[in-house]
Amino acid sequence: MRPTLKIAIRGLLLCYLMASGWADDLFEMEEDLDGQPVASQQRGNRVDRGMRRVFRDRVDAHWFANDTTFWYRNDLLDGAKEFIVVDAEIGNRRLAFDHDAVAIALGEGVETGQLPIEELEFSEDGRLFLVGKKRWEWIAATNGVKESIDTSPAKLPTDGVASEASRTPQTGADTEISFDNKMATPIEIFWISGDATRTSYGKIGPGARKDQHTFGGHRWAVVNDRGEELGIYDAMDRPTVIAIDGNKRSPSVPFSRRNRTRGNAPDSGRSPDGKWLALVKDHNVVVQSSDEAEFVLSQDGTEGNPFGQMTWSPDSKTLIVFRIESGDAKEVHLIQSSPEGGGRAKLQSRPYALPGDAFTRYELNLLQLESRIQIKPQVDRFESEFARPRLRWNKSNTKFTYQQTDRGHQRFRLIEVDSIDGGVRNIIDETSPTFIWTAHTDSVSQVTWLESSQEILYASEQSGWRHVYLVDAQTGSIKNPVTAGEWVFRGIEQVDEENRQLWFRASGCFPGQDPYLIHYGR
Repeated sequence: MRPTLKIAIRGLLLCYLMASGWADDLFEMEEDLDGQPVASQQRGNRVDRGMRRVFRDRVDAHWFANDTTFWYRNDLLDGAKEFIVVDAEIGNRRLAFDHDAVAIALGEGVETGQLPIEELEFSEDGRLFLVGKKRWEWIAATNGVKESIDTSPAKLPTDGVASEASRTPQTGADTEISFDNKMATPIEIFWISGDATRTSYGKIGPGARKDQHTFGGHRWAVVNDRGEELGIYDAMDRPTVIAIDGNKRSPSVPFSRRNRTRGNAPDSGRSPDGKWLALVKDHNVVVQSSDEAEFVLSQDGTEGNPFGQMTWSPDSKTLIVFRIESGDAKEVHLIQSSPEGGGRAKLQSRPYALPGDAFTRYELNLLQLESRIQIKPQVDRFESEFARPRLRWNKSNTKFTYQQTDRGHQRFRLIEVDSIDGGVRNIIDETSPTFIWTAHTDSVSQVTWLESSQEILYASEQSGWRHVYLVDAQTGSIKNPVTAGEWVFRGIEQVDEENRQLWFRASGCFPGQDPYLIHYGR
């Protein structure tokens, strides 16, 4: 099924579900049929904490049968579960199997609402498998089950890949995990919380990439456009790229040459041509050749302002580095008055910057390998509590861009730097006396580059409503608004560059309707 047709079916199906009285399975209507959170801009994405008090409030669709049918699970009171199948083409909804019969077939002690089943699998020949700690095949003719062995390739633990789909185990260093979608269809990423709740952080189109801020030890899941899980990944304390190619055992991989072209790896060390290794010694940048001869490229690194976050140009001639001035590592303190299990109140502390606390600052430097020249482009220092500068190279591999949001969210820039001479220009420079929305609580990317032209899709609230604008990347001028009106753009679903069409999500479209209800548009 074509992605555009599937989007239309989902939108129509949502309306049909409401009109047919099935809204009890979509109680709060705060997620669409993709499981995409539709959260308040003030609250951010909704994450369950503690005991749930609302049920049947979401549909996390797992598509199968050529994207015509999907199943989902309702988690109910006291751990009960029920499994639903929906035929999207005819709008039919039913129980996936006879829950009472399965409880009886599994033996004494198994209750209908407490089936030891976590998910369903549908084979190409129409067979249904019930999957938990064991795996059973459902025999509809006899209302029975038989134990089945999974003959699909095992998920092997690899570097950066969790060996089992559980929950975020710990919180480590501030870091970044990048998902590189090498497939011909969209994927969706989910953060798995400490209580195993999954929260969507948006979709990634075919051939696209998403750089996601996270913390070491945080766990992420990737599913395809049919809702099938492609892998569970643990973020490491260093920036990591996950190549998603459809292989369920796809590991975390080092930054490849393609990654360096479109979005390079901080601290990758080895040059793309393999001839050089960049290191930081005594706070300055040192480069070693293949015969281990080394020379110093910078001189002004100090203990309080060392160099770090090194990125090679694709031609291995320039090293982009930042001189880093650490911010205040101050904490806020919370009192847990009623800890689980009772007892005394507990003091909990976590890093959190308050107004006046210094953020970490990054000074951009270009180190030319052949001439041994150090260039300091005329740009403001990058300043942020969480993010680090993320570079994107243009197709000629001589210039790179990065996004910068000033503290206070009153200025946003897309900055382009020439890696040869250090020349700088702002492709986008938006200011506001009040506030600029910068996508930190939504799954919308402000800047989406088009691959077949020197153009950018830029999401902005400059008109008073969030909409998308087509920007000429060579001149920085807005060519035209792509969307307009008194409603809110909520994210890109698909970009069809050949036909110059954008499929997108929107809300607040119709007066008197729930303003968070998601609609699809083109």
